[in-house]
Amino acid sequence: MFKIVVGCYEQLVIGYTVNIKKGEDEDLTLTYETSFTDHAQTGCIKCLTSGKSYVAAGSTDETICLYDLNEGKELWILTAVHPSGKLGMSVSPKDGTLRTWNLLTSRSVYVKNIKKESQIEFIRWSPDGKYYISASPKQLNIFELENAECVCECDFDIPVLTIEFLPLNQTQMNRIVVGDNGGNISLYEIPSGKKLLSYKAHENRVKCVSPMVTPEDIILNGTWLVTASSDECVKVWDVSNSELDQEKTPNCLLTIPTGARLTCVTVWPKTEPRLPASTESLDTSESATEKKTAKRRRKRKNSAKRNPS
Repeated sequence: MFKIVVGCYEQLVIGYTVNIKKGEDEDLTLTYETSFTDHAQTGCIKCLTSGKSYVAAGSTDETICLYDLNEGKELWILTAVHPSGKLGMSVSPKDGTLRTWNLLTSRSVYVKNIKKESQIEFIRWSPDGKYYISASPKQLNIFELENAECVCECDFDIPVLTIEFLPLNQTQMNRIVVGDNGGNISLYEIPSGKKLLSYKAHENRVKCVSPMVTPEDIILNGTWLVTASSDECVKVWDVSNSELDQEKTPNCLLTIPTGARLTCVTVWPKTEPRLPASTESLDTSESATEKKTAKRRRKRKNSAKRNPS
């Protein structure tokens, strides 16, 4: 059992309880029921995120509402945080910079000028912490954390509205899933930027996606994807490795017609990515990051001397 929580233009947060039943022939049947509807905010619900205990909903009324789904209670509070919990990122459209922060010392350890990429709307860390992406609706930029260098750039054919990393699979391959203006879902390999799969998921725009690790008593090492669209439907897809095929659409396990103009979706309880041990020992000390920053500055300075303007 897990819960899907959606937000919509109608200022509502709606929760659905999804039950999973495995038949004798190993076929899965998913059913749902509405678990709650809440109208605590007076603006459009723009974003949702989930943790181990709570779901948070952000609204255009400038409030954030917390929900305790264990107790079924409404409580009363976005940077991209590295899987280690030690680094964070922020983007400033005013000065055109992307900053990496040491969350242990609350100090900025690296600043990147992104004025030419000022349309950036998404920043995401890979589950293993080795890469991060910055993306606009039309372009994807993939960076390696170790050197803070862009290792790949690729353009989207259709404007993208949502991007998330999938949980690490058995092969430890980083993948992102994107939803676009045409109702399509596409999967890309990171860091190569290679498109692995693209299919028509909805009749209208895909507004939000929420990947999840399958319950181990149902499918071991499986990955499902929850999508929310302007067609007012929420769908659950099986995007496990064994199910991916360029020639066919992944299996849709469940469709929920919400009757609402959806803006965002999340899944609870929060499913943790399977992290390799390397992220646990990530060196985020100021000495380490400052050495890397100084090295990059020397490299740029030497390059400028070799190529004077």
